[in-house]
Amino acid sequence: MREKYPGAMTASLGEGRLWLMSAREERDGAECPCCGQMAKIYSRSINGAMAHALMLVAFGTKHGQADDDGWIHITTFLNGRTGRVGDGGLAKLRYWGLVEGTSGGGDDDRRGYWRITEKGLLFVLKRLKLPKYALVYDGTAFGYDGPDVGISECLGKKFDYEEILRAPLDLRETT
Repeated sequence: MREKYPGAMTASLGEGRLWLMSAREERDGAECPCCGQMAKIYSRSINGAMAHALMLVAFGTKHGQADDDGWIHITTFLNGRTGRVGDGGLAKLRYWGLVEGTSGGGDDDRRGYWRITEKGLLFVLKRLKLPKYALVYDGTAFGYDGPDVGISECLGKKFDYEEILRAPLDLRETT
């Protein structure tokens, strides 16, 4: 059951905030005494679909599927190559700094465009290991936990790193 702040009616905003910072670490999180929003720390890891998507983006970028600045519309790019709907969780890789996204909006609507970072490329090439878990609060990673893992460990049993490298990358335009 979610924890509730015992002094919600008499506490200051600062006291409520301090309580929430510690209570958010509870398994079920806590309800903010100021606004009622659920506050919880999530432990995220890189799964096989995310690692596979990152590899495809790295290969697609290398083989001219990105614009001049390295941006790729992820959903369009991946859906035509994986048969899965969505981005494979690729956006969560921002917690480790492996990808970066555009903010979108205005006349230049670039929502859904992502690019691999130098750190992401090093991870794909097995030159970098990362902490297994990103500790995420309110959409932002504020810490890491667990042993360091490489891309092969993240791919798991469902995907084989060497097999992905050998597979021909379908670089045709997708619709």
